Amino acid sequence: MLEQFDAAIVKFEQWIKDHPYDMMQSEVGYWLPVARFFNGDYKGALPEFQAYAEEYPDSIYAPEAEYRVAHCYYALEDFDKAGDLLIEWVNKHPDHSFYGEALVTAGDALAAAGRLDEAQQAYLRVPPEAEPFQFLALRQAVKVFRALDTKDAYLTMRSAFERYLKQHPDSPNAVEAAYQAGWALRQIGQTDDAKRLYLSVIERYGNNRAWEGLSPMLDDLRKLYPGEQEALDADLASLVSKARAGNQYTLLARLSIAQLRWSKKDPVEGAVRIAATFPMDTLDAESLSFIGSAFVKRGEVLRGLEMFDRLLADFPKSRYTDAAYAKKSEAELANGNYQQALDLAEKAVQRAYEPSLLMEAMFYRAEARKNLGQYEQATEDYNMALSSRVTPRELKPRALLGLAECQVARGDYKKAIPFYQRIYVLYGHYADAVSQAYLKSGEAFEKLNDRQSALNTYEEMLTVETLAGRPELDEARRRIARLQS
Repeated sequence: MLEQFDAAIVKFEQWIKDHPYDMMQSEVGYWLPVARFFNGDYKGALPEFQAYAEEYPDSIYAPEAEYRVAHCYYALEDFDKAGDLLIEWVNKHPDHSFYGEALVTAGDALAAAGRLDEAQQAYLRVPPEAEPFQFLALRQAVKVFRALDTKDAYLTMRSAFERYLKQHPDSPNAVEAAYQAGWALRQIGQTDDAKRLYLSVIERYGNNRAWEGLSPMLDDLRKLYPGEQEALDADLASLVSKARAGNQYTLLARLSIAQLRWSKKDPVEGAVRIAATFPMDTLDAESLSFIGSAFVKRGEVLRGLEMFDRLLADFPKSRYTDAAYAKKSEAELANGNYQQALDLAEKAVQRAYEPSLLMEAMFYRAEARKNLGQYEQATEDYNMALSSRVTPRELKPRALLGLAECQVARGDYKKAIPFYQRIYVLYGHYADAVSQAYLKSGEAFEKLNDRQSALNTYEEMLTVETLAGRPELDEARRRIARLQS
């Protein structure tokens, strides 16, 4: 129970040797393979589970032992065997508490074996009373529907999610279910039905600030009006009018942000206006994240952090907590609180939903680690951020600065210089980073007693047009004068 599986296995094996005729043999005969299973020894657990199920068929543990046999085959990637055994198991134990879970695993195994039609059948067998496994099964089934890519598959997908909506109208998964049903309708050209579904769901669920998924649905709704901007505007105006009449401020904020994202207007200024219009306790997690990010970009960091603090307090399990933790980490870095910054960056990395935000969080983690003297780990994070195409471009010269500083901290100035040089060769647009790179590169040459290369670096810096008028040029001139004296 303490998950000390190695110790448990040793003790169970010794107990079996010491007590071959004890009445507890049946208990130990079950818990020993359980310990092996959770310790990752599927080959060792498999024959023991099989032996237990055969020797003690009337035991209360026998159904679970049979179930674990199938799981062992799944873990060992014998997906055909695992799928067949799991289907056999659910047919034999329709009332077992593992029934829904077993059907999901059966679907996964059959899908992995390429038996897509059988996988679909397994997923769709999960009954409503097995929620949340029913919705998990439908999520997994989406992969199968898309892989089959036929009209019948998409019709089945639509029916499955619409049935879920009827069975669980107040489920937090209702928005995603409607989104998937609408997506299936789009694939078979039934766009008018998809529009009606999306509009009804947005109107019904959009004012519940605890529910997420409205943003992807609104974006998909927009795609259903190609070349029909007036029709889209009319339908959105109808939603806005009804929301105003019902004082549905959460829905109004969501619609305002969606329209702002679609427009060519400045998103920062628009977000600030929305923040001034709607009380904070009416904003959903995505709206708080959007507005918080806008304040940070505007330089109003404290107001942005206030939004993120509210997001974390009201929606601790939201998918948008990644942005909150990342921005809070950035703020702690600026304040010199490096351990707090590291802790927050770790949380952002663990929760990151968007790849670009994952790279941003990884950069902040690198910065915190560098300042805490964890140079090896920081270097790994910086390199990861640099190697990814989705990393925000403005972070890449800063990552190169970080890599160079890690080398400088180790006293290896020779290795630091190429990182600085890459900045003013590849990222000339970022004047702050370029000016730092020139000065630090020249300083590194000085540390190596290469006065001529240092002079060349400072003199080159004076010729860079994008640095004209910057105060760092005065420092470069002072260094040139000192080296020439």
